[in-house]
Amino acid sequence: MHWPPAKKTMNSKFNLGTRREHITISSDSTRGTFSVIVESVKSTGNMSHVAGQALNITATSRLSAKAGEAIRLSFAPESLHLFDPETGLCV
Repeated sequence: MHWPPAKKTMNSKFNLGTRREHITISSDSTRGTFSVIVESVKSTGNMSHVAGQALNITATSRLSAKAGEAIRLSFAPESLHLFDPETGLCV
């Protein structure tokens, strides 16, 4: 199926999306990382499921962060996708 080209400008609003497996917890504040306030952490065996500020991630190790604390996250730029907030379509 062919989609028509997006008619958005650089001033348009988009939703940013990536898969949770492309998000990693970072120990530093280098360029390309961002801070998220943890809302909850559920540890299951050697994994931690973290919820915070409109995103959920699964860490492949136990995470010591607690609700209310900030953690730094990073992701591979090539894993990002832009979505039109009105239609939900990838642009």
